[in-house]
Amino acid sequence: MSDRRPNRFAPSLQALDAREVPAVILNTLADGSTEVFINDLGSGADTIVVRDFGNGTVAGQDNAISFSASNVTKIRINTEGGNDAVRYELIGSLQDGRQMSVEVGLGSNFDPTVGNDRFEAILDSGVTLGNKSNLSISADGGNGRDYLSVTAIDVNVRPDATLKTVLVGGYDDDTIAQLFRYGTNYGTVDMESYGLSGADTIRQYAEFGAASTGHTVQLAYGGDGADTANVTLIAPTTMTIDDAELFGDNGPADTYVDTFLNATPNVTVHQ
Repeated sequence: MSDRRPNRFAPSLQALDAREVPAVILNTLADGSTEVFINDLGSGADTIVVRDFGNGTVAGQDNAISFSASNVTKIRINTEGGNDAVRYELIGSLQDGRQMSVEVGLGSNFDPTVGNDRFEAILDSGVTLGNKSNLSISADGGNGRDYLSVTAIDVNVRPDATLKTVLVGGYDDDTIAQLFRYGTNYGTVDMESYGLSGADTIRQYAEFGAASTGHTVQLAYGGDGADTANVTLIAPTTMTIDDAELFGDNGPADTYVDTFLNATPNVTVHQ
């Protein structure tokens, strides 16, 4: 009788450096489009840059890792710990009908390794959101003293197009700055800033071109703590102000300044 023994597979584990774990993942969504998922959960200070060409192609860097993808409709970024910096930039006009969602989480409110993080979204001067396109940008600072901003200067929004920006400071003393200026809006521009806990500073400024005939929503909420909010809305009478509200918590240390021009019938200030 043969004494041969069957070959057996002996599994083994190999320790990997944290940076060897892929942090940039491309997922295929149900509609066949691509999601770029950047998942940096280490305690180091991460630097992430994403450039959106407006035609479904995006490219960027996650620390030392470069990436690119096509047919992208969603960008999702998670970071934890460390003083992280995330930048999204729309460098080309968003094509007619194109949908893009950018979701950024800069850490949990209960993250024990608190980071003072920075998020910047920049829509390059001269770009246009094409007919029936949709750009949604949301960012949550989580714990730590964070800076979150959106800047759109000379950006035009075509009919049935939507630009929606929602910035949430989270815990601790945060700064939120949103700016839309000089662009002509024929669609919808929705800007929302939420400080939540801590002594937050909110600066929100929207000034629409004289030919604008679209809609806008302007919301700012300081939340708990001694907050400072300065909100300005300048819109021609040809625009529709769906909602414009400045919320306080009745705190004695809050400082709120509002300037709503040509929009007063639809403006509510809660202090």
